[in-house]
Amino acid sequence: YDSLVQHLKSAIECGRYGKAYGGFLRAPLGANEKYGGFFFYAQHLVQMATTLFGWFPKSVKVYQNGDSYVCVLRYEDKDIVLNFVEGNNVYYASVSAEKGVFEESGKASDALYAIEFMEYYKVLTGGEQERSYEEFFSPVYIMNAIVRSLESGKEEKIIYG
Repeated sequence: YDSLVQHLKSAIECGRYGKAYGGFLRAPLGANEKYGGFFFYAQHLVQMATTLFGWFPKSVKVYQNGDSYVCVLRYEDKDIVLNFVEGNNVYYASVSAEKGVFEESGKASDALYAIEFMEYYKVLTGGEQERSYEEFFSPVYIMNAIVRSLESGKEEKIIYG
């Protein structure tokens, strides 16, 4: 299984782009959707970010403007911009790096769904878990901090555990 994120991740890991300075990722939010809301839909964009840039960012600051939510996800050595939007299903990821800006875009099925599902299915059928529990739960802690930032209007530290 491949995804738009996997293409960028492979290039980052092998050094094709040089040092990664940051990124911009976009996905639908569906905050008021019948079958999930924020925590169901937001997980996909957070998963894209953690897959590309690491599982443990330090903090997040959220800005809302109408149906658009911009989150600045702060890592030790880079900032990533996440844009949650209402109203369409465009997924997009770009990496700002030493050798330029590199991007991928697609639809929902191009994100990480198939990969995530197969990892989950493998565990359910007795296979080995590929990520640690800390990595597996990291997106939940990040989303909790996003909600706290939205409510407080401040940059919020991400508390793991």
